[in-house]
Amino acid sequence: MRPGTLKVELFGRQHNIRNNWITLGNQLEGVKLEEPAELAQRYRAFEQQQQQQQQQQQQQQQQQQQQQQQQGAGDISESLGRGDPSLTP
Repeated sequence: MRPGTLKVELFGRQHNIRNNWITLGNQLEGVKLEEPAELAQRYRAFEQQQQQQQQQQQQQQQQQQQQQQQQGAGDISESLGRGDPSLTP
């Protein structure tokens, strides 16, 4: 244990919470014990949500890349189509 660093107290209670300590315990305010099946269901729902967000981000990135490629191809064709007027006979 070093001064100024976080400490962990297991099985802590509301009356012995201290600054710079991580207090873990089932008798603290705001603690909610979950059933394992409910916890697993919430985790799966969160995981699915994260996967959907990742897929949406990937699709958006692909669309942006396609738009950039199309714009780049358009810029090249425009620059090739415009010849130097001083070089025309």
